[in-house]
Amino acid sequence: LMKPTEIFNRNLVQIASKYDQARMIEAMRVNKKGSAKYERAKDRLEDFYELTSSEVDLMIKHGFESNTIDKANFKSTRDYLCHTLHQGI
Repeated sequence: LMKPTEIFNRNLVQIASKYDQARMIEAMRVNKKGSAKYERAKDRLEDFYELTSSEVDLMIKHGFESNTIDKANFKSTRDYLCHTLHQGI
């Protein structure tokens, strides 16, 4: 069994991660492709969160609405599960 502090920390990390990813997606929507802010946000999503370019494009297009994310858009079940785990949904 997990300690209460471990449960709290896991939940906190999920919330912080979702907030950070939402900020990165918004930065990519607002700034022009090729600008420093756009590239920094894209690099963070691809490197830190290990999303592919196609997954980043999907997130820009659909945001974080779980009902708009289709499993068919991902190469494998593993990619889809990793994506949903990163989103905390």
